[in-house]
This record gives sequence, C-alpha cells and structure tokens, in this order.
Amino acid sequence: MIITVYSSKGGVGKTPIAANILFDNTDFYIATNELNSGFVHISNIDDDKKILISPEDEFQEEVFTQGVFVKENASMVIDLSGSLAESFKSIPTALNISDVVLVPINNQVNSILQGVTTIQSIQEYFPKLKIIVVATKLEKQGVNDIFGDDWTKSKSFKEIQAYVQENTNGDLLVLPLKYSKGYENIIREEISIKKLSSVPFGGQAYKTPAKQFDSLYTAIGLNHESK
Repeated sequence: MIITVYSSKGGVGKTPIAANILFDNTDFYIATNELNSGFVHISNIDDDKKILISPEDEFQEEVFTQGVFVKENASMVIDLSGSLAESFKSIPTALNISDVVLVPINNQVNSILQGVTTIQSIQEYFPKLKIIVVATKLEKQGVNDIFGDDWTKSKSFKEIQAYVQENTNGDLLVLPLKYSKGYENIIREEISIKKLSSVPFGGQAYKTPAKQFDSLYTAIGLNHESK
C-alpha cells in the first residue's frame, strides 16, 4: 500500500500525519520530495527505508534515486509538497502510484482554499484516486462550541467539511484531527501519538488524537486500535 499525504499549503499538519503513520507502521518506507525534510535525521528508521528525491525527479514504483530498491508490494508513506500546476515531476508520479491520498486542511481561509484547489487538481488528473480529507488543528471556537468529544460536531470541522463537499466532486470522506502539542514531538521524539497516549504521566491528553488516527487508519485500510 502506498499512502500519500499531500498539500500545496504548508503548516497544515502534513508531515506530522506522515510521521505518525510511519511510526505506527515500522515496516513502511518513507519517501518525500522535501529536500530539508526532518525524516532524513530519524534514527530508528533504517536508511534504506528513507527515500529523498528532488521535486523535479520522478517517483517510480520500485526503483528510486539514491540507489534505494523498494521491495515488490512494500508499503510506503509519501510526504508530498508542491503544486500540480508546477512542472515538478515528483508530484504527478507520486500520485500515480498511490492507493490513497490524504489532504490535510485546517480552518484558516488560505488553507481551505488551497486545500480544495489541491483536491480539484487531483480529481482532474487522477479521477479514480481515493481521497480522504483530514480536518487538522481543530480547536473549540468559543463557549458556544459545545460537542463533547465528538469533533465532527465542532464548528471548525463543519466549516471545513461544508466547503470541501460544496466545491469538490463526490461525497469525500472528511475526518477530524484535533490540535495537540504532541504533534511537535512526533519527529523530534520519533514516537507516534498512540505511544505518547500510553505514557504514565500526561498520556491522557493524547487519547482523543490517538483514537482519531485509528479512525483514519480504518478508512485507509490499516488495522490499529487504541485503548
């Protein structure tokens, strides 16, 4: 399985999502077209499972640059940035080999607009590619934003979901991912949100994000369960 996390907008949570998938699935390869990616410095992932290419290069299904050979039917997560409108070969070739693409969007105007533009481009050039939208960095919006722990009922989620569904083809699945400071620790500590949720002190703060990642994994077709 090849899972691509893609956004033309920075700061929406793309890399933490890709990193969390990687640390929850240690048999995965990690690939990126970001030359300054933090994935380069990850120590608990073998170097032969890290694939770094320039935006101008092509992703190929089995053999990549740097002499990295990817085993047949191996699983991979791709952290992908840039715009399909640009002449970057890495973007269309990565999408072409993907089984599913995750598009993170937060509740900022520029993020929503660029996120929808990203989805529209994918649907134009890759109409059969499965797309899952991840509504990221969700926070409660004032005292009247009451919804318990069901973040699909939050104001921010509803705004993102409504705009996506009004401006894209089909009834795309939109899943919530609440804001957590733990996302900053995923690459730095080389640990997933699920594992952070299991630490003796402070783990409770990560329980909801861990369960939300489980829902995302189920939608993708990965089997994980947080307790």
